[in-house]
Amino acid sequence: RAKALLQQLPPQDCDERYCPGLAEEERKQLRAFIARRRREALGQGLARPVPAPCHGCPCRKCGRRLNQGDPGVSASHLGGHLWHPSCFCCHFCHQPLVDLIYFQQDGRIYCGRHHAELFRPRCASCDQV
Repeated sequence: RAKALLQQLPPQDCDERYCPGLAEEERKQLRAFIARRRREALGQGLARPVPAPCHGCPCRKCGRRLNQGDPGVSASHLGGHLWHPSCFCCHFCHQPLVDLIYFQQDGRIYCGRHHAELFRPRCASCDQV
């Protein structure tokens, strides 16, 4: 699990301390990037039983109905929609993000790695954005 979490949310994407070779201007840019991501896109998908008012609501990804008491996932940054736990995954790599940090962009869910790569290229050598 720890290895998967490091892959989904690389520490160098969230904290400048993991990027020792940056010049001061690059550090400023990284800090601004991190702050904007936290403010605008960061959330946590929470698993909970589907409440009675949502009985029969469609899953946001697959469209199949969710029944009262079934496990469902809600995401604070994406409105009152629900997902099946297996449907709440990164749009790019399809890794599950239930009870983990997710990022949203244009109504799509991403792990931290792939959300960062929407905005910045990643170095193939050191894995920094």
